[in-house]
Amino acid sequence: MKKIAFFFVAFSLLTLSFSFIDKETFSGVGLSPGSKSPQIKIDGQSFDAKDLDVKAGEFVLLNFWASYDAVSRISNVRFNTIADQQSDKLHYVSVSYDRSIRVFEETVKLDNVNADYQYFDAAGADSDLYKRFRLQNGFANYLIDKDGIIVAKNISPEKLTELLGQ
Repeated sequence: MKKIAFFFVAFSLLTLSFSFIDKETFSGVGLSPGSKSPQIKIDGQSFDAKDLDVKAGEFVLLNFWASYDAVSRISNVRFNTIADQQSDKLHYVSVSYDRSIRVFEETVKLDNVNADYQYFDAAGADSDLYKRFRLQNGFANYLIDKDGIIVAKNISPEKLTELLGQ
C-alpha cells in the first residue's frame, strides 16, 4: 500500500511540474542556440528573421542595450560598425531600454550609430519583447539565422566578425 501511495504522490508531483513549463519553450521556441527565436515585436511592429528578407548566408543580430549600461552601449557602437561593414551578411536590430526617448535619441546621435538599426522600446521592462527574451538581469544579444534559429547568444563583436568572415 505504501508503494502505491508513493507512486501516486510521485506521479502527481511530476504532472504538476510539467504544468509550469513555458509554452514557448515546449513548442520549440526558446532562447538557447539551436532553438527558434521568439517573434520580435517592437512598438506595434512585429517581425522575425524572414520578415527582414534574410537570405541564405545572412544573419540577424538582435541586440538589447541602454545608455545607462556602459557595456551594452559600447557593444551597440561596435556591432553598429560591423553591421555597416557587413550589410550584405548582417541585418542589425538594436533595441534600447532607455527610460526616455529623448535620452535614446541623444545617445544615438552622440554615439554616431546608424539610426536605421536603432529601436526604442517605450514599454521598457513591461514590454512583450523584454519578457519574451527574459531580460531581467542585464542585456543580451542573439544571432539568428535566415530560418529564425538562434545560432549564438551573447556573442562578442570579435566572434561576430569571425562568423561573418566564414
